[in-house]
Amino acid sequence: LVIAGFALNTLFRTTAQDRFDRSLAEQADNLLSIAVVDPTGAVVVPPMSDPKTARGFSGRYWAIAGQDLVEIERSASLGDAAPLASPPGGLSALMATPGRAVFYDGGIGPVSRPLRVAAMLATLPGHQGPLVFMAAEDRSDLDRDQKRFAVTTAATLILLGVGLILAVLIQVKVGLRPLFALRREVAAVRQGAADRLVRTYPSELEALAQELNALVAHNQEVVERQRTHVGNLAHALKTPLSVMLTE
Repeated sequence: LVIAGFALNTLFRTTAQDRFDRSLAEQADNLLSIAVVDPTGAVVVPPMSDPKTARGFSGRYWAIAGQDLVEIERSASLGDAAPLASPPGGLSALMATPGRAVFYDGGIGPVSRPLRVAAMLATLPGHQGPLVFMAAEDRSDLDRDQKRFAVTTAATLILLGVGLILAVLIQVKVGLRPLFALRREVAAVRQGAADRLVRTYPSELEALAQELNALVAHNQEVVERQRTHVGNLAHALKTPLSVMLTE
């Protein structure tokens, strides 16, 4: 159950993270597709279809940075907040996968909420040198869903474990009832309250009960034979002892 709990939580966390990252990658691709360079060489981003990027501190942000990872354009939703965090490894990490998004946790963003960032290195016609396109989103909902799933899974598996333990205890108590009865009968034979086992037992224990009865019968036979020998010995010694007593 513990292994199953870890496996389920890992699977859910990975699946939810992948889905979240795919959404971020689409945002970065959209940013790249609509960004243009005007005649002055400045990067211009027309209004995006996602209205959250235009609403202050909405939880969805984007930014464009140069080769030095200094922002040259940002979404209105960022307002005057600090720049988005650069990817671990800097520009070299992005150059290893040009045109593909690199995902990383962007620390604490606006309104003190954690961010997940997708950064992609690409070029724009008319602009000298590559640009870094970054899309970020508040990951609080993702973390909350993962935590809720972990708690729900743990509670469910704990209840299942308790149920299984109770079922095993009941099964052992019911299943071993004939064995307990056999123990009581053997104790009665040992104490002299019974001569042999008389109960009918399941097929798994019937052979054992028969062997125990055979053992008891054999012991009784040995005891009777010893009694006979003792009786004969006493009879043989009776006359000599009488003569000795007379003398």
